Amino acid sequence: MKWSSCIISRVSLRWRVATVLLAAAVGQWAAAVAPAAAASAYVDVSHCSAHFIVDACRDRGGNVWLATEDHGIFRFNPRPGTDQTAQHWQQFTASDGLADATAQSVACDSKGRVWVGSLCHGVTVYNGQSWQHYGLLTDASKDELAGPIGEHIFSIRVCPLDGSVWLCTNSGIARYEPGYKTASGKTLVGQWQYYTVAEGLPSDDVQTVAFGPHGRVYVATRCDGIAIARPVEKDRTALRHRKLLGPLHYQAWRIVKSRFDNQVPLTPTGSGLPSDLLNDILVTPTGTAWVATDAGVAWSSDGGSRWRFVRGKDWLAKDKGLMHPPSRLFVLNAARRVTRTRILSEDYCTCLAQDSQGDIWVGHRQAGIDIINPGKNAIIPLKLAAASPDGQPWQQPHKYVDKILMLPKSPPIICCYGGGAFEVPMWLAGTANAMRVSGLPAAASKPVKMPTAAGVPTKAQVAAEEAKVNALAKKLWPNKNGPHVIKLDDDWCTEGNWLGRYGTYWCCLCAMKSPGNFYWGAGWRGNGVDIGGAVGPHVRQETKLLAKGDSLRYWIQWLYTSDPRVLEMPKPYLDKCWLTGLVASKNGDRREAEWDDHGEGYAMTWQGPGLYISVHVPPGVFLLALYNVNKDGHTGPNRFRDYTVDVRQAPGGAANMESLPLAQFNSWPELARKRIVNFWSGVYTRFMVHGPITLCIKLGRNYSRNTIVSAIMLGLYNQRPPPYGSPIPDAALFSYWYQKSAPKPAGAFTKNGRYYLPLGYGIKQPLSVPPRKMEADAYLGPTTQAERLRLLEAAIGGISNAAKDNGVWMSASRLLWRLHRFRRSEAIQESQGYTTPRQIERSLRWWMIGDPSASGGAYVHMYLKSHPAVSTRVPAN
Repeated sequence: MKWSSCIISRVSLRWRVATVLLAAAVGQWAAAVAPAAAASAYVDVSHCSAHFIVDACRDRGGNVWLATEDHGIFRFNPRPGTDQTAQHWQQFTASDGLADATAQSVACDSKGRVWVGSLCHGVTVYNGQSWQHYGLLTDASKDELAGPIGEHIFSIRVCPLDGSVWLCTNSGIARYEPGYKTASGKTLVGQWQYYTVAEGLPSDDVQTVAFGPHGRVYVATRCDGIAIARPVEKDRTALRHRKLLGPLHYQAWRIVKSRFDNQVPLTPTGSGLPSDLLNDILVTPTGTAWVATDAGVAWSSDGGSRWRFVRGKDWLAKDKGLMHPPSRLFVLNAARRVTRTRILSEDYCTCLAQDSQGDIWVGHRQAGIDIINPGKNAIIPLKLAAASPDGQPWQQPHKYVDKILMLPKSPPIICCYGGGAFEVPMWLAGTANAMRVSGLPAAASKPVKMPTAAGVPTKAQVAAEEAKVNALAKKLWPNKNGPHVIKLDDDWCTEGNWLGRYGTYWCCLCAMKSPGNFYWGAGWRGNGVDIGGAVGPHVRQETKLLAKGDSLRYWIQWLYTSDPRVLEMPKPYLDKCWLTGLVASKNGDRREAEWDDHGEGYAMTWQGPGLYISVHVPPGVFLLALYNVNKDGHTGPNRFRDYTVDVRQAPGGAANMESLPLAQFNSWPELARKRIVNFWSGVYTRFMVHGPITLCIKLGRNYSRNTIVSAIMLGLYNQRPPPYGSPIPDAALFSYWYQKSAPKPAGAFTKNGRYYLPLGYGIKQPLSVPPRKMEADAYLGPTTQAERLRLLEAAIGGISNAAKDNGVWMSASRLLWRLHRFRRSEAIQESQGYTTPRQIERSLRWWMIGDPSASGGAYVHMYLKSHPAVSTRVPAN
């Protein structure tokens, strides 16, 4: 497709207007003289009781499945009584077999099975009769089989050429290859394969994939551009001769990134990708690839070598809102070359779909839907595509579009984030072109066999994977110390249950004691950690609200709550609040507090302000995590929050925000970048950091709502068990400590008949593992660590097995910990007689040591062996 300059002549524009007016007149006449058209079978889809719908698909029986946030998945049967249920609607939740209350994604495979991706527990498959859960490990006690490594499934796509199911996760891609018969007649069972940075992807955060007509696959990452691969030569030959029997194989990946670094393009149209932040990707039957970004739509008709883009009508306001805007002459010249009919209604594009006439439907965050007609070089909002029978433009009920589901012989279904689902009116869908007929075969008459679980790797396979890790580490990092920062997979499981898991070395709970912060951690005193926070340099003082200038805001949304998305309050502080009468136990043990850049005081087209965080990391290898939760993300523009995370090395050795020239941030060495979006449930954005180093982290507002962050946390990366390792074996340490007759460790003491252990005791940075090996494991971690874990699982007869094998068990516990499966890791530690870090940190109080009026007096964190309740009357600080 060629869209050279997208010029629409005045003649064609007049013709379109005349056509719309004629259609309106005909529609009014038809409405007056003809009976009403037959209603679509899917018209009642708008009656779904859930409002936050994030994905949808149609199965082989014609049922529509709607994936929702917090309410599981809904199946809509357009013909009650012809399927498994006699009702239009059937809801499936965790009590029915789903792995999670939130269904993040959904797809129907070539055999008719429905795959439902969860928020934090892998994928669940429905075969027409029952559900089967697939996750990290096979666990009979939880009815779980091994499958995807990542727990958060962003999207699920099915390759039409080989039937393979691609799960796009926070830990790369997990592909299920269905079983098939070889040329000799041998039947091979299905198997799982994984694609991560180790195989050549630019990132493990994969948003979605799309497939070309000749097997080419396009991988859209969340913030690192596109990865493209062709099948190997053998498979391409088989495709040409229509002799493909098994799954396609991919080896070499080509990376496509935007040339517009750190800001949006200055022009409304141009060449290349407009942004690396991708939301959806689509490949047409002719091979043209389309990608939806936060800065418009791009397309390529030559296999991804050359790209063109078109932006939204808010491009001009964004140009004017830049910290360093282009000249007025530049903007004027760019504006003269474009008309509203040539650009999108909005920059931010959420999803894509194609109808049978080849038109591309583009969903937006605030502006509804646009339709692109490539053949006519035209873009028109859906509401203007045709006039209604009453002659009035159609008003879309809800504008935040998450999914456009095309249906055969029926209007498309639009799924909205906050507005439920609705069907496009038949008169409008008919004018805008009939829908593409689905290629799914008829529904199966009996339940289909469930997918096969992922197999246990052999020792040779694990050794080969580790050899690949080491070889790539030497290639990437010839310096034996390796890089300073490596981005890890995000944690969507833990939510607000952080005590003993994150921040065990040091933690800043932002605004927890507004107008101040609360600091925490076993190693935080005198360990060289320093932190600073500020809003970005691009602030203004034009409004009365900002007359005195803008600055970092310490905000508390909920003083006390039991919402599991919200961070727990450290027990010493909660106990103090209890003792001083500030809280009753029924109010909850969590507080929603955050730093805030006051971004709601600026237009959404304003670049910034954003949050800047400086952290000085001491010597050692650490796990750095930022916690964000979109606590009010179901209301108004709070739904639009979408942040970029840019980690750079700051000049100097101290985290003093006042001395950092933040206006020069983009000139400092970039170490890592990530993205935080759709975080209603809360997410930990994680990095491995090799100190000593001073980092400056920019949380970019990215033309959304205000920028917020709840915590900055630092823990030891190689903890044994985390974080209270000691030269004394841990089991011996605790038995040694708990025996009253035994000598006490240094720093321990007894008071009122109870035993106390200063938590700074034994906090050390273990150096038995070379830093480069830890960094290599982190860089290529999820697949390698999961394979090691599955091998260990087979060796001990399952993670739930009660057999005692301390060495193997603790190895499994460490791997689970690195894969942020904390509950399973803690269960292993408890089964082996350890007191877990979470048990310790949930049983802490503050005690005064020495004279509080003297310089020697200080509050220290103490572990109460008896695990007293919050109501215990202990001295307040």
